[in-house]
Amino acid sequence: MSTATMIQYVAVVLVGLAVLGGISVGRDERTSSLVQSRLLGHDNRSACECSFSLSETTVTEHEPIVVKFSFTNHDSYPVDLKLGYNREGGFVLTLKKPDGTILELPRRRAKEGLALIGSFALGPQAIYSQQLILNEWFDFAQPGTYELRASLKNSPRTQDGDPIACENKRMVFTVEPLDVKRLQQTCRNLLEVIGRNVSNYANAADAARALVTVRHPVAVSFLQSAMEVNPRVDDLIISGLEQIGNAEAICVLIRVLEHSDYDSAEFVDARAALVKLEKKTADPISVEKIRIALAKVTP
Repeated sequence: MSTATMIQYVAVVLVGLAVLGGISVGRDERTSSLVQSRLLGHDNRSACECSFSLSETTVTEHEPIVVKFSFTNHDSYPVDLKLGYNREGGFVLTLKKPDGTILELPRRRAKEGLALIGSFALGPQAIYSQQLILNEWFDFAQPGTYELRASLKNSPRTQDGDPIACENKRMVFTVEPLDVKRLQQTCRNLLEVIGRNVSNYANAADAARALVTVRHPVAVSFLQSAMEVNPRVDDLIISGLEQIGNAEAICVLIRVLEHSDYDSAEFVDARAALVKLEKKTADPISVEKIRIALAKVTP
């Protein structure tokens, strides 16, 4: 081997060793950084925040009681969330009533129709939040102080499958006797949210669902206005009118039936609601109005 060839060979070997050394150093640095991070409490489990909070700690009868769930992924890897059917079935809610009775509110079960995907990956540095309307689980007809504990049935998990602790949050709130003026203002506030979120269905739907849970005659006019300012939530509003089911709500449903195209979703929903109300409404005048309205649209 010539002297020149030997020099070239040695040079190649040295370059290779330098590259390998760099890789090793990089790995060592990353390993050291990861160990240091975990020693400081910044591993992927503690880098995530799971929280529950009440929007109001004092409400009056028929007002929506809203719990906000929030999960923040501060890590650089995705986190798997499993929230159950329609992103509600995976919550465990335990309620202590004013009389001391403790009950677990039934989790949402799968049913026909569209539903949100319950299992999904939350990306790095991302925040997921949603509201839970407790009135959809329980009718808070008894004034007094309630205690709620909220948690997840399935713990969020890291990319490696490690569980992430999600606190069993204790929340206390008070339900005071009916205050019609306050209830009207609550309905008015929800109507404003529905109206200004025509292009944001998720926000409008959250407000519409809250308005539907009022289930008091005072809400009927606001439900009617909600359909006028944001037709995208008509299906939710129609179900709310059906739940109230008084003479005023029936008249609103009849107007929806009369002013909707036969092949529209609003027509189908309003007709279905009126058919149900015809069977369970005790007021003979309302029953007769329903029968006349249905007869007009029967092929």
